[in-house]
Amino acid sequence: SMDRARQISSAATQQAVGITQISEAMDNLVDTSKFNADGATELEQTMENLTSLATELQNGLARFSTT
Repeated sequence: SMDRARQISSAATQQAVGITQISEAMDNLVDTSKFNADGATELEQTMENLTSLATELQNGLARFSTT
């Protein structure tokens, strides 16, 4: 019947919208994961730089140590 065809068509449209929304959400997750990975890499580099600076500072202070 025509009503049944409309219901099927409507359900198919709703499913298509749902699939599009899921796809967009997955894209957002991928983008967020990449952003987090980039941030973690930057944090690791910053920590390495700080460790190096702390070592240099410690070595510099050792030269002025009176003990």
